[in-house]
Formats: sequence, structure tokens, C-alpha cells
Amino acid sequence: MHDFNYNDTKELELNAIDIKDNKKRIEWIYANYENIILKIQKYDMPWLIMNGYQIARIENLDTKAEFNNLKVVFDFTNDKLIYVTYSD
Repeated sequence: MHDFNYNDTKELELNAIDIKDNKKRIEWIYANYENIILKIQKYDMPWLIMNGYQIARIENLDTKAEFNNLKVVFDFTNDKLIYVTYSD
């Protein structure tokens, strides 16, 4: 049986090298901020911004998406560290 996405969320494809380079910053934000604020900076190269810090470039960004309800899940047991989802 296939997993069905009932809430129609999509995951941002984040640059793995940027995530690795910003590991300490991601851990620091997780430890020091009660509210995590996510934004997408749409320039020539789009970036995920977390509490004002550039965290990772976004690969294959859908420029027509509205990026509602950005949410982050932290997973420090995995090299990916964070998963960011949104609804369109």
C-alpha cells in the first residue's frame, strides 16, 4: 500500500553541502530559539532562511508555489539534519 499524503505537503530539496556546512548553526538555532521562523529568499539562487540566517540553497525550486505553512523537522541522527515541508 502506498503512503497517501492527506495534507498535500511537499518537501523542499535542500543543498546537502550547505546543510553540512551549517550544521553547528542549525544545532544552535534549535537549542536557542523557541520559535523557528522560516522564510524563502527568492533571488537568482533561492535560499532557506531560518531565524534570519541563510541555511541552505534550495534545489529545483517551484517558482509558482506559494509556500504556505513552512514547517521544519529536526533529525540530528541523520546527515540531512532538517526536513522542510510546505503546502501549495
